[in-house]
Amino acid sequence: MFTEETRKIIARVLHHHLENERTVELLRQGLFENNKFNVREVFNGLDGKNDGYLTVGKVKENFYKERV
Repeated sequence: MFTEETRKIIARVLHHHLENERTVELLRQGLFENNKFNVREVFNGLDGKNDGYLTVGKVKENFYKERV
């Protein structure tokens, strides 16, 4: 069905995806353990229109506004 090269590419993509998921989870856990970090407060800060969801545009806007 797939060529050997395609299988290798798919395997690399999955490997990188899973590694990124693992990294994000470790970061999330670290932030959760830090009692001074409030995820809801950060979300609300990024959700400028207070409509309950984030978009790439909203996040970029906040980063540019804060010059991060």
